[in-house]
Amino acid sequence: MTFLIAWCHKTKYDSKKLLKMEKTKVDLMKEHLVKLEDILNSQQSLIEKVGVLTIDMLECPHPKLENSLNEINSKFSQNYDYIKEVMEKYEMEVNSEE
Repeated sequence: MTFLIAWCHKTKYDSKKLLKMEKTKVDLMKEHLVKLEDILNSQQSLIEKVGVLTIDMLECPHPKLENSLNEINSKFSQNYDYIKEVMEKYEMEVNSEE
C-alpha cells in the first residue's frame, strides 16, 4: 500500500481513485445499498412534507389542491414501497456475496 501511495504522489495520480479501485465488489455493493437507503429516506421525507401541507390546509381549504395532494401522496407511497422492495432484494444479494 505504501508503494501505491508513493506511486500516486510521484505520478500525480488521484489517490482517491486508486483507493476506489482497491475496494471489493462487496464494498461497492454496500455503498450502493447506503445510497438506496438515502433515496428511501428522501421518499419518506416527501411523504411527510405532503402530510404536513395537507394538515396546514385545514386552516384554508382548497379542494383542488387537496385532491392533488392526495394523489401525490398516493404516488409517493407507491414509490416508497417499490424502492423499499428493490433495496431489500439488493440487500439480500449483498449478504449472499459476503
